[in-house]
Amino acid sequence: MQARPSSHYPTHTQISSFLSGFLSPTSHDLPFHYHHPLHPLYNPSNNPVRHLVLALHPSITTYHLLSQPHTAAFLHRPFSLNRRRIRRGNLVLASHTAFDAALTVGYNIHLASHLGLDVERGESRCVQGYKGDAERKIGIVGLLDRPESVVVMLGRVRGEFGGEGELFLPPVSGRNVVADAKIEAETAVVDQQAQGLSDRQIKVLAIMNAFHAEEVRRVIDVSVEARWTAAESAGKEILYLTGAARPYGLEAAAAHDMSAFCVGHLACEKWGIRFLADRMREEFPGLDVQEIYEEEEIK
Repeated sequence: MQARPSSHYPTHTQISSFLSGFLSPTSHDLPFHYHHPLHPLYNPSNNPVRHLVLALHPSITTYHLLSQPHTAAFLHRPFSLNRRRIRRGNLVLASHTAFDAALTVGYNIHLASHLGLDVERGESRCVQGYKGDAERKIGIVGLLDRPESVVVMLGRVRGEFGGEGELFLPPVSGRNVVADAKIEAETAVVDQQAQGLSDRQIKVLAIMNAFHAEEVRRVIDVSVEARWTAAESAGKEILYLTGAARPYGLEAAAAHDMSAFCVGHLACEKWGIRFLADRMREEFPGLDVQEIYEEEEIK
């Protein structure tokens, strides 16, 4: 790691290097250095950053902060950015595709670790290949440290996503059982007469950014091939965590007796921003880090 400048503030180079470590650049993504000083004497290794803004998109507060000196920003969707509203000398970093892939639901090893997967031990598999792209990583499937009930996993997932999302359990007696995420995890999440579904033990967690019958089948195949679950009971012991609640995905999960938690697209993105903000505060204690979750400002 480079030495900190004497001002104890990180430089443009240090901010860029640290953030890029969590994102795997792709040829289809935005330029990571989305907006940077064009002065011929600009040296990113000598430009200190006192304030860092992390946001999904440009907003009123984002522009206000970027009008202040020694400010940098990270944006997930910078498409409407008005560069004229950025103070000269400030930096804007951006990531769309890589951020979605690594810091929402999908192949997110950080979220997986938070939810009880031991990625370092090798008890997880990458689900790779989607829509004709054999290299695209769309998820991670792994064995939990120990089996947990649906109720415990609901509380754990809700804790990561600020209470957002819904838990969908398989049909019981011809009806769908839905556990609303607003219900406290310590209480019964479904009708206690629903054949003990709330007591089912989850052994395997799948974190996926696609939710079709094919992906549900692939998750089961991974779990069975790794010998984490038996073929005849694999679905019952898997929790499928994803973004949007797709009807065809829910039907496929129900057909395999699998529980699914759909957190919603926006909540997934907010998780990524919070994660980066926490890491930046840990790495650069003297840096003022602000998370902005306002409506987009398009001007």
